[in-house]
Amino acid sequence: MQNRKFPIFTKHIEVTCFHCDMPIGTDPERMQPIYYGFPRGAYGMWCESCKLRTYYDTEDKSVSFDAKGDPLRPVCSCGETTPYDEWPMGWSGYHSCPTCGMT
Repeated sequence: MQNRKFPIFTKHIEVTCFHCDMPIGTDPERMQPIYYGFPRGAYGMWCESCKLRTYYDTEDKSVSFDAKGDPLRPVCSCGETTPYDEWPMGWSGYHSCPTCGMT
């Protein structure tokens, strides 16, 4: 199958399956977009219903990705995804979260 026009979504949570129209971005536990970096269809998300992947484009930067294209997991309870070793050194001598300041 060759698709020359990929769907464009405002946010990752708005993604619906290209094949069966199932909303696949609405469940934050299952939403696992992958960033492929293609010129078109740069992101992909798996549909549990029809077992196919939907490729799409978005300008949403709410999900950070590692070098392989997988989403970064939050490192802090506030949702910060910056790796712990890149956190600034706090006044206590420990690294502190750049978002909330926790160690």
